Parts: sequence; C-alpha cells; structure tokens
Amino acid sequence: MEYASPVWDPHLIKDIDSLEHVQTRAARWITNKYDQSTRVSMLQELKLDPLEEWRRVSRLAFLYKIFSEHVVVPRTNWTLC
Repeated sequence: MEYASPVWDPHLIKDIDSLEHVQTRAARWITNKYDQSTRVSMLQELKLDPLEEWRRVSRLAFLYKIFSEHVVVPRTNWTLC
C-alpha cells in the first residue's frame, strides 16, 4: 500500500477513507478485537500512525529528494506557485 505512494496518493475523501478502512481491518486482525472499539485506540495500542500521515511524510520526503537532486526530474516543466 505504500509503494510509490507520492505518485498515486488519493485526494478524494472516499478513496482516503477506503485506505484507512484497510488499516483498521488489519489492526482488528492483529489485535484480535473485532468489536466496535475505536480505530484510534487500536492504532495507539499498535503504535501505528494513520496511513494518511505516512503518505504525507512520504510526499514531503519525495519533494525533498527532488529539490536536492537525489531523484532526477526534468526541470523544463517546473512551475512554482
């Protein structure tokens, strides 16, 4: 789920929620808690950050790599906002 996430990172809420649901299902399986306990407590118990946070950090790291020229990206189409 994390492979190349800076490229495919979803921006629609429904897609983000769908990914977070996968993490919640995995947390329920790992903790063997299938009741309606809150997602946040399971993630805290497992010391996991939400996937959205992982993707944010990944995007920032990728941006840093681009600007520090660790990743080759042609500069001909770059525009700064």
